[in-house]
Amino acid sequence: MKDGFGLNMLGLLVRTVGKVSATTADGFKIADGYGRTVRVIVPAGVTLPVVGSYVGVTGVVSSEQITGNLYPVLQIRRNTDLFYDPASTLAAEFISPVGALVTGENLFALYGIPFNPNPTSVLQNFDPGNGSGLNGRLNRYDPITQSEVIYSAANPSLFGDLMMGEGYRINLTAAETKEIRYSGFRTDFADWLLGIRKEGATRIGSPLPYAFDFSELKVSDGIKTVSVRDAIHTQFPPWLNNVQFYDPTTQTLRNLGLVEDNPAAVLMKPWTGYWVTAGGKNVGIIFPTPLQPVAPVLKTIDPQSIGAGGSAFTVTLTGTNFLPQSVVRWNNAARPTTYVSSTKLTVSIPASDIASAGSAAVTVFNPVGTGSVSNAKIIVIGIPQIAVTGVRSITRANGQITAVVEITNIGTGAATNVRFLTAKLGTTNAVGLPANLSSLAAGAVTTIEVVFPGTAGTAGAIAILKIGGTITGGNFTASRRVTLP
Repeated sequence: MKDGFGLNMLGLLVRTVGKVSATTADGFKIADGYGRTVRVIVPAGVTLPVVGSYVGVTGVVSSEQITGNLYPVLQIRRNTDLFYDPASTLAAEFISPVGALVTGENLFALYGIPFNPNPTSVLQNFDPGNGSGLNGRLNRYDPITQSEVIYSAANPSLFGDLMMGEGYRINLTAAETKEIRYSGFRTDFADWLLGIRKEGATRIGSPLPYAFDFSELKVSDGIKTVSVRDAIHTQFPPWLNNVQFYDPTTQTLRNLGLVEDNPAAVLMKPWTGYWVTAGGKNVGIIFPTPLQPVAPVLKTIDPQSIGAGGSAFTVTLTGTNFLPQSVVRWNNAARPTTYVSSTKLTVSIPASDIASAGSAAVTVFNPVGTGSVSNAKIIVIGIPQIAVTGVRSITRANGQITAVVEITNIGTGAATNVRFLTAKLGTTNAVGLPANLSSLAAGAVTTIEVVFPGTAGTAGAIAILKIGGTITGGNFTASRRVTLP
């Protein structure tokens, strides 16, 4: 491993995943997704995996020096320390959440290990594939030289690949899609340790898919492991001096830390890059053991239908096992989600999602452990149609004719912003128009009261009662034949 493993951690039990690249006399090698190789030593009797297959390994870690460089070695203790994954169920598609990237300066990190860690592949929304879109504006920080390494399309090998656990800096324009999308290995099922190879600054990122309290971190120098609180306040010199993140709103660096230190934030988040200033050499940050997966259950969504061509709206979801990290998906695409409680979420749906008639599957994704997705509820994107389906009553009193009219949305989509603009009995206009409706779901029935002058017609006469108005995306006219009282 170039520039050293970063940790002198003999005897530490760790877990990793990767693709088998070769077999050896005493084990095999896996590519760990960092562009590096991990050698795995197995005891007698353990069947070696096939080259090209995906495996997970739990073992005692040490380091091995080869031609001046240190390489990680995992020693398996028993058969159960090796699990095979020939179907690559450890693979997943990773999509940065809405709001993780903004116009302007961004300090970001990857969650998951990309199958293709080339920057032009991972950051394809910002580059046409030849590196020109990243040239001069994608940066990483070299902790050995304590200097920025700027991506060059002319010589991309100097920058290298994008790695899980490292932080990067990029400036985005308003016109660019603020999303990172790639396929790779999940990293939320194992214990993770990030090495800080030298005193001074470096950039890191969390390997976990959910936010967690900064105080849950531990720090090790290979001899002993202490809490992050002790690493900052007890060890001398301090193993960690400062941790900062880049605030996308203020475009400034702000502190991440312990509650008692009054930082700007106490939660370490995924997809976020962090500046770490270390006072100790060759220490490692140990992330908390991943949470067990919790399967969300979706019970109801409101509304269940919406008119095509309408404006942005909010859907309310009820169910169980919702988490602060839960993400609502619209046809498998993440949408801005607000956590209300373990039984309630709301999600913002843009107008572009309901531009045309159809339907959408709404699910809840819990990005914890191996990740789990709820059952789906269908929201109909339809065409609303307002009709007069009955006249509950029509009476004459005090020189006026009052009709209680039954209004039904017989269309396939919710009618929103229902405004009644005209009402006639024969050729006579109503005295006053009924109150507007905020929405009327597909199939829903309501009543309105309309008052006409008594001169609209004589008792026993047949007349046409007409109601007209507008809804979001269109207008309506509905009528009903009535006998005047």
